Amino acid sequence: MEYLQVGKYTNTHGLKGEIKIMLELSNKGSIFDIGNTIYIGKNKVPFKIMSYRRHQKYDMITLETLDSIEAVLPYKGEYIYINSENMKKTIVENLIDYEVYNNGTLIGLVVEILKGTKYDFIVVSDDRIIIPYINNFIVSIDKDNKIIKTNYMI
Repeated sequence: MEYLQVGKYTNTHGLKGEIKIMLELSNKGSIFDIGNTIYIGKNKVPFKIMSYRRHQKYDMITLETLDSIEAVLPYKGEYIYINSENMKKTIVENLIDYEVYNNGTLIGLVVEILKGTKYDFIVVSDDRIIIPYINNFIVSIDKDNKIIKTNYMI
């Protein structure tokens, strides 16, 4: 199993085991869908998500078997992980080192992700070609072969 660190459990909320998570990803996709499993801490303890909501800058979740403040407190400050192989949606942070083909021509590798307010950008190779990570420019992403196809005017 391949784990991806997605955030940090920063605090509790209320008395019924709800936890605040500071997400480290700009595109959370379906990470917090009810029924999904997250993993907490160095030992990657698995927990099934029972509820999710957004509150201010935090993602708020409750977890199966952790239904009180006393039950969740031992995990406070720990990092949150997911099984990246089970993600329904590609997370932009996973695209580092993917080959990028623009209109059929290899232009380089993804070397960096720039965070924007509306969307992210992929930075390709040392030439620092910057491509918006939106459907208008990203034609396809092949996760098995680590290839991104684009149609961006360079």
